[in-house]
Formats: sequence, C-alpha cells, structure tokens
Amino acid sequence: MPNERINQHEDIERITALLRAMADPSRLRLLQALDQGEACVGELAQSTGLSNANASKHLSVLRQVGLVAYTRMGNSKSFALTSTLVSEVCRTVIRTTRSD
Repeated sequence: MPNERINQHEDIERITALLRAMADPSRLRLLQALDQGEACVGELAQSTGLSNANASKHLSVLRQVGLVAYTRMGNSKSFALTSTLVSEVCRTVIRTTRSD
C-alpha cells in the first residue's frame, strides 16, 4: 500500500509515538540486540551497557508502542521483537542517508 494516505488523527498519533520510541539511542540498541533473538532484561542490559533498571524502563516504552513483547518465564521476562519493522526502517534510513 505505498500510495495509502495517512489522514486520520489517530494514525498520525500512532506513527508519532512509534517513531519517538525508536528515536532514542538506548532503545535502538535494545531493538538491535533483540534482532539477534529473545533475551531477558539482564542479558539485554549487559549487551547494551545499560543498567537493568534503565533497560526495563526503555523496554516498557517499546512495549507500549508494540515494538516488543514479553513472555513470562518464572520470575523473569523474555523479550522479543514483534516484527521486522525496526530492521527495515533502520536499513532504509542508512540507505537513504549514505553519501556514496
């Protein structure tokens, strides 16, 4: 649907929230880590250099906009991407901003 117009206030608000969530470098690092597969908060914090509390806070934002979901495993949660959208957007941005 490349020619589909975005004209509803609700659609614009949803898009804005999603792009705002992706615009944070820490959240992008978390999304990149999750692109490698499911992981718990501790693993994600370690691989991104964030504290567990900070990683949890950012994962909550990503979950609110629907970019990640979790599965409860005992006392912990295993997070995963909900789609390939983030990877596709990042590749598109890199492709269009490279000055080769």
